[in-house]
Amino acid sequence: MNAPALIALGGNVGDVRATFETALQDLDDTPGVTLTAASRPYRTPAVGADAGGEFLNAAATLETTLSPHGLLDVLKQVEANAGRERTVHWGPRSLDLDLILYGEERIEDDRLTVPHPGLAWRRFVLDPACEVAGDWRTRRVPLRSLRERLLDRPLRVGAGRDPAASFSRLVEVLAAEFPVAFDPPDPPGERSQRLPAALSLVPEGEKPGVNQVVLPSGGEVALARLRDVFAAALPDPEPQPFGDPLWSSDE
Repeated sequence: MNAPALIALGGNVGDVRATFETALQDLDDTPGVTLTAASRPYRTPAVGADAGGEFLNAAATLETTLSPHGLLDVLKQVEANAGRERTVHWGPRSLDLDLILYGEERIEDDRLTVPHPGLAWRRFVLDPACEVAGDWRTRRVPLRSLRERLLDRPLRVGAGRDPAASFSRLVEVLAAEFPVAFDPPDPPGERSQRLPAALSLVPEGEKPGVNQVVLPSGGEVALARLRDVFAAALPDPEPQPFGDPLWSSDE
């Protein structure tokens, strides 16, 4: 039985567009995998101190008879074929392939988490994904809606639970760098009439919801994590698409 899947592509080493095109062809040539569409490439700023220069990002949809872990193995092999070396965490790379959605399945083990835990706050994933799969849903929320939540300024950030005070201080520190504002939690026994915040912060150990970000314990570690989240959610400059789609169903 065929299952729909969404993958994200990224890279900033070498001729990235050509690498994307080869990777998509390799995927379509794989038994049990049929590419259905791919977005245009998007120029996006790098996230993380060691990431290197500007990235290209894209998204592709496919249908597959492979299991989620079988598809993951194929993605890792295509990365290896493109010369991907995992020497620096979040470092420069020739090709990064992430499995974002696999039907409506939820998977969390030591190899794979689906839906991808960074989906709700990564514009470099959401922008190209909305080009080919904007109406696809994760936990009943359309991808297009996730992206739209990130467009308001200031970006509203809330706390799912205490320690809201410590989360608020982290957001206030980063407000000098990013257009963000903290929504205080509702008083006990009351429910606010506000729309949900674009992102909600939860402490380490909790399972995050669709738009929640888990922050590790420790002020400096949590601050670095939140800085990367805001850099991905509030990219400067905005992701810029260019050229033609990398794949269409006519190919």
